[in-house]
Amino acid sequence: TVDAFHDEERKRRDDVYKRIETLAQRMESMESEASELKSNLEAQRMEALRDALTELPNRAAYDDQIEAEYSRWRRHGRPLSIAIADVDHFKQVNDTLGHLRGDKVLKLVAREISRRVRNEDFVARYGGEEFIIIMPDTDKLSAHTAIEKVRLAIADCPFNFNQQRIPITASFGIASFNEGDSIEDCFERADRALYKAKENGRNRIEEG
Repeated sequence: TVDAFHDEERKRRDDVYKRIETLAQRMESMESEASELKSNLEAQRMEALRDALTELPNRAAYDDQIEAEYSRWRRHGRPLSIAIADVDHFKQVNDTLGHLRGDKVLKLVAREISRRVRNEDFVARYGGEEFIIIMPDTDKLSAHTAIEKVRLAIADCPFNFNQQRIPITASFGIASFNEGDSIEDCFERADRALYKAKENGRNRIEEG
């Protein structure tokens, strides 16, 4: 009777151990699936924040970034500037050279802007032929100096069509955050400065 009891106990223990092992395997599998799902969701989120043509962050990504930088500016009071860039005569490029060449121009401009700014600056394609740059810890004078390098780099871009160099330039409007500003206030000043640059002959920088 005692031996039979011990045999039954051993069987029960073995059965419990097997169940525990099965549960552990299921949990491991579920954790792996959850991790994969999380990675996929993050990849999809990043894809949703990226412009497919230029591979820069898009307007949604800019909205997220400027909110974060604005909060930081309000907390610490460090200088914060933005610049809006617009490719000059872009419609003419599309109309005369075709949309494929127009896309190439946008890629070229995106590359030059990204190369000329600092790692801590944030560059996004705002829409169409417009780009926007967020420059933390940068006052208006420093922003003007930095964007002038970008403007010159774009103007010096070697863009050729049928063995003929096509001049590509961009106009810029810059603005810095002032006491009491909202994000929209600073953006509107930069946007007005951009239109002023267009009105004053293009391929130039104006401050708002």
